[in-house]
Amino acid sequence: MNTRMLARWICLALLLARVPQFCLAQSEGEKQEYVIGVGDLLSIKFWQRPELDTEARVSSNGKIEMPLIGAIPAAGLTVSRLRQDIVNRISLLDIRVSQASIVVREFGSKIVYVTGAVLTPGKLKFETIPNLWQIILEAGGPQSYAQ
Repeated sequence: MNTRMLARWICLALLLARVPQFCLAQSEGEKQEYVIGVGDLLSIKFWQRPELDTEARVSSNGKIEMPLIGAIPAAGLTVSRLRQDIVNRISLLDIRVSQASIVVREFGSKIVYVTGAVLTPGKLKFETIPNLWQIILEAGGPQSYAQ
């Protein structure tokens, strides 16, 4: 392996070293409910009051803006916990609202930057951070000259 290629792989390894170890160690059998993070885009729907449906991005202060109830904390909560909090607050204003649906449209809180000898270097977003080889494959795999 030439020194330039080695430098690229070291750069990739250093970037990935910043990823929390618990994310890399998590196996498929240990899937847990997703924890919302800053930058995530959420789609929130109410079948009883579709006019309240909204898409909200979790801001840098960890909150989302909702019709009727304003800012509500979201970062650090699971999707089911946020759903419960939203329904509890809105049902105080409209007793008919008893259910909400929340879908994470865009994962913005778990990001990996890939550089070096891969087909498509750049910024990748994940629900959970996979292992190093899966990240390389997600970036299109290694270039033909990579060793």
